[in-house]
Amino acid sequence: MKSYKLPGLVCAASLAFIATADAADLPPLDLPEWRAPKPVQEFFSPWYVRVDAGYRSSEASGGIAFGNPIRSTKIEDSPTIGGGFGAKWNWLRADLTVDYGGQTKFLGTTSLGAPEVIQRMQNLTTLANGYLDLGTWWGFTPYVGLGAGYTYLKPAELTRSGVMQTVTNNTWNFSWAAMAGTTISLSSNLLIDLNYRYLDMGETTTNVPNGGNVNYGSWTANEFRLGLRYLIQ
Repeated sequence: MKSYKLPGLVCAASLAFIATADAADLPPLDLPEWRAPKPVQEFFSPWYVRVDAGYRSSEASGGIAFGNPIRSTKIEDSPTIGGGFGAKWNWLRADLTVDYGGQTKFLGTTSLGAPEVIQRMQNLTTLANGYLDLGTWWGFTPYVGLGAGYTYLKPAELTRSGVMQTVTNNTWNFSWAAMAGTTISLSSNLLIDLNYRYLDMGETTTNVPNGGNVNYGSWTANEFRLGLRYLIQ
């Protein structure tokens, strides 16, 4: 019987060499999806803090001073400063804010002469706000918002017909606001906030012991504000 061991070994070696060469030209093996490595997700927090400074122009209408309708008013413009914290979900945001308005001088004129009432008033406004971001365009993110809360009004002094009188009461009034503005990103977690806010601080009354009272009517303000928001990451 003839032996075919040597030719068989040569044939096997040739097949192995050919298989190795072909394997080098094969496309990379695609792993099943369940075995593919998953990307690492970085930690992200939706929370942010904010600080704001602004310029306020106030108006009042419908007031009554010591039983006489206030025919015209003049309220000094004043600065504001405030801050707050909130959270962001995609295009929605919400925050709680506190804003202090500088001591404002109110002058009210009645039919008896001008000005019959001069009042200095301090105020503090707290609001819960909601916003809708309208997309980002060339680095700017415009938004609109609404807020509701309370304003604390504290009279500092009142002058009636040239005579200063003591006042004692402080009030909390329901307030609401409407905002529109835009944000500009300085970095991944720091943004500039430019906005306009219309603020309605409600009606308030100052009582003068043994001398009647002054109702200032509906007190509103137009505010132009510049702020910073810091995203906590």
